[in-house]
Parts: sequence; C-alpha cells; structure tokens
Amino acid sequence: MKKLFLLLILLFILSGCTAHSDDNSILKYNNKPVNYLLFEQDDFTVIKTKAENIKPETIRSPICSDYIRNLGYYGINAGFFNTVYRGAKPADADFISMSIAWSKEDAEKDLEVCEFSVRDPEKVALGEGPYISRGTLFLYEDDTNGVYEAGVISAENCDDVENQMKLRTGRDYDYIYMVGGGNFYLNEYPNIDDWDKWREEKYLTEGPLVSENGKTGRSGIGIKKENGAWYVYLVTSGTNGEGKPKTLKDLRDLFISLGCSDAIYLDGDGSSQMRCADNNGNVIENPGDNRYIWAMVRLIKSNDSN
Repeated sequence: MKKLFLLLILLFILSGCTAHSDDNSILKYNNKPVNYLLFEQDDFTVIKTKAENIKPETIRSPICSDYIRNLGYYGINAGFFNTVYRGAKPADADFISMSIAWSKEDAEKDLEVCEFSVRDPEKVALGEGPYISRGTLFLYEDDTNGVYEAGVISAENCDDVENQMKLRTGRDYDYIYMVGGGNFYLNEYPNIDDWDKWREEKYLTEGPLVSENGKTGRSGIGIKKENGAWYVYLVTSGTNGEGKPKTLKDLRDLFISLGCSDAIYLDGDGSSQMRCADNNGNVIENPGDNRYIWAMVRLIKSNDSN
C-alpha cells in the first residue's frame, strides 16, 4: 500500500513536468499542450509543427512590432518583398510582395494575398514579363482520405502550381495555402556535396534575390513526412533571439541535416524575423532590423494565440 501511494505521488509530479510526445511533435509547458516544438541547431532557431498549423498572412508590419504582439501572433517572415523600410510605414504603392503568399482562408475572406511571384517591381509597371518561377511550398487536403499533403514546386503563380500538379497526378486538389521563396530542390540535390551543382544549375539560372556567400540573417521552411504526417520546419538564423549571421549554404545544410525532403529559402538580412515562445513560455523575439515585411508565416495555433 505504501509503495502504491509513493507511485501515485511520483506520477502526479511527472504529470506537471515538461514532456515530449513519442513523435516529438507536441510540446508541453505549464502542463498545456501546444502545436509546435522549438529548438536550436547549428545557431539556427527552429520551429517544428504540422504542415496544417501554419498559414501565410499579410501583416505589413515588423513581426516584433506592438501590432503583432497585441495580436499574439507567432511565426517567421514569409517570402520576398521590395522593401527595406524601417521606422515609418511605407506607402502601399511602394510596398508589394515579390513572391506568392496565399491562403484559401484569407482569399475567401477577401483579405490581401499575393498569387504570383515577380523578379523586379519596376518591370511589373512596364509590363515587361514580370513573372518568375520560384520555389513554392503548398499544402492541400486530399478529399479521398482527408489527409493533408505538402510539397514544393517551382511556379510563377498559384494557377501554375495547380496546373503542374494536375499534369503530374491528373487530379484537382483543395489547396490550403502556398508560400513562395527560393527552391533548394532537395529532392534533386539531396546531399551537402551537391551545393555547387545546385548553385550552377538552379540558383543562378532562376534569378536569386539573395546573396549566397555573405553572412547575414537567413530564414526558410523545410518539409518532412513523419509517421504519415507532413511537418514543416520554420527556420531563422538566431539563437535565443539574437541574430547569427549565416550563409545560404549554412541554411541549406541545416535542412539536409534535419532530414527534410524539400525546402525553400525566404527573404534574409533584416527581413529575417521570428517571434515565438520557448519551452518555459518565455517569448523570444528575433527582430532583424525591425523593417516592415509584407507577410509572415504564422502559427495558427499555439498555447496562447489562435
């Protein structure tokens, strides 16, 4: 009887402690389940969550602004923007997205989304073939089994993603979101030693918007299927909220070390921003240089925001 009493006390104590689930996907702090796992690897801060737990959202604000804090949003910056504005908010006419940032939810609500990628905003105004094929992370729900499926494909716009996927599979899908960036093509170049080949055959030919060799802020998203479910890894180059300058190769190497099957790089330098809570519930902020960004990749559910 005494042993049983001691065992019950021990179980009660353990129930209030921080714990990880078997598939390492659900984290608990303060005995409250949340839908992401936060960790640091190679001086990068990584948020791991199920693919259906994110969405691109137009914010036109720095991620670590009072506006976002009041909303309680967690996440990282989205794709590319034509802004380096700091301090005063830029005028809408001078502030556009240069990569896809679309969600079905926001589009149905007539909220601001971006359905195409461009190389140069000035060429858009001149009508000189503005579209560019860029790596696009997508999520859809398979109506035959209700399972979410993720992938990365190079596309000019949302319709291009749908058309390419229909050619591959012969089916139309119910797309949940799309996020554009630069394609690492990890499915074609899966090894760390493939860097030079990827750089020459893909990166340079697709008109990159970032410098690959300079050490600066970096951000990106990797995908990985585990136990039948797709997970995303939202990454910024920062540890404990402090920026850590990295090369593009460092970011690519990280996604390979995480075992991601595909990944995209997002805007870097001062646009590389993140806001999240650590395992103890303390908010971590990596503000970059506090510049305004057009959209963020937001965690839909966390322990204190929905």
